[in-house]
Amino acid sequence: MPNILNINKLARLKWHYIHKRFRTPFYTYLLWEGVSRHYNHNLRFPYEMGAVLYLDQELMFGDNVWRQTQALTLSKLGKESKFIKNSFRDAYKLNDKTEKFARELNQKKFNIYTNVQLADNLEKYCQLCFSMGAFIIFPLFIEEYLENFVSTEINKRCKDKAPEVIHNLGASLKSSSTEDDELSLLKIALKRRQGLAIEVEIKRHLQNYGWLKNSAMNNSYYSEKEIYQRLDSLRNADVAAKIRNIINERRRKIAQVKKYQIDFGFSRKLINHIETLQEAIYFRSWRTERFYRNIQYLSSFLQEVSKRLGLKSWEEIFYLLPTEIIDCLRQELKVDLGVIKSRKQGYIMWADGRHTQIYSGNIVAQAKNKIKFLDIQKQKQNEIKGQTACRGVVVAKVHVIKSKTEFKKFKNKEILVVPSTTPDYVPIMKKAAAIITDEGGLTCHAAIMSRELSIPCIIGTKIGTKVLHSGDLVEVDAGKGVIKILKKA
Repeated sequence: MPNILNINKLARLKWHYIHKRFRTPFYTYLLWEGVSRHYNHNLRFPYEMGAVLYLDQELMFGDNVWRQTQALTLSKLGKESKFIKNSFRDAYKLNDKTEKFARELNQKKFNIYTNVQLADNLEKYCQLCFSMGAFIIFPLFIEEYLENFVSTEINKRCKDKAPEVIHNLGASLKSSSTEDDELSLLKIALKRRQGLAIEVEIKRHLQNYGWLKNSAMNNSYYSEKEIYQRLDSLRNADVAAKIRNIINERRRKIAQVKKYQIDFGFSRKLINHIETLQEAIYFRSWRTERFYRNIQYLSSFLQEVSKRLGLKSWEEIFYLLPTEIIDCLRQELKVDLGVIKSRKQGYIMWADGRHTQIYSGNIVAQAKNKIKFLDIQKQKQNEIKGQTACRGVVVAKVHVIKSKTEFKKFKNKEILVVPSTTPDYVPIMKKAAAIITDEGGLTCHAAIMSRELSIPCIIGTKIGTKVLHSGDLVEVDAGKGVIKILKKA
């Protein structure tokens, strides 16, 4: 049983709010246990943050802990200019090790494994994931500092061209998983048009990108049927031209950055900070994607564990904590199915640096009623402010989407208003006239994709989904980071 949650104590804390996003307990634990405690002994830096709260989809950190760890990170970056880039490099290597372990484990013959052996292997996998926690928050700590530094330097050097240069530099030079998925699908569509067999390519595509739908780690993957539906939507498209455009745009971005460096005489420090920012933009999506991508490679293993635990379906395993699964396997305990049912209705996870514990039931509503982390009253009733991700001005009606089940209701050229986005949001993002998110940061998924798609976007409003309502007519001035409510629905 977890310790009693002191709601009154948490209610008195000041919070640094991150975003609203549904994740299963298994996924939430893998992420934040590794952030709240120091598991990565190869990194001699105090990255651990002992105040992480997941309150029924709302994620936040204790503000004092956040500020202290951010200050340490920026101080370290000031003394060692390649600290962040080296950390990202170490994260990529660690992921290679984690992925290799998962793939190899999934090929084992589990019928000869004892429950204890299954528990031991799950524990090894979790330890690798916890070590990755060392790198999870770095992009969030550095993005504002790097963006301000780069913007200030570019404005000094580039004068009238500064807005264009800043916009082009504020994107990763590496392709995103979503872009790679699209390119792969277009190549399959081209083969199909040529009358060639595509069955093998579709299976490979699902292996490489089917996990993009699993952002909550709830065992949701793209199906073969969905891939064929996407291929059917390309029947009248100039597929070859689309492929050329994606490849040429990648090359153009790289060439443009090099040209800016030469034309405006960027200093070594500025180049290093630009490279770090661009890598952080890529890394922010990559880091969490690895968690729900790698879990795909453990599907056979987790199905066997679920069967041993007597679960009705193996999807239910994601509503248990890894520690609970390990204890049940080692001690031959039965899973309380009522706990799974309760957690599906909502849950709290609190990591204080010593323990990471989960709570569900009536306490969730009590905590949501007492713990306040946003102040909507301070903003004007007809105006919301955020951060520019992609410039542009749009006047249109908004459509607030709070769940993936509402995707089908979204219409072309509406303004998409969401708490945050993940790769499976891309199809409706492409239909949007503009994008508004609660979540902020130049390295967040919405910011990255809006620049790739050239769609006006304002991020970091914190309250967009709470103030705006579907049908409201608004003006989005993404250049200024301002949303004006022109007419209420």
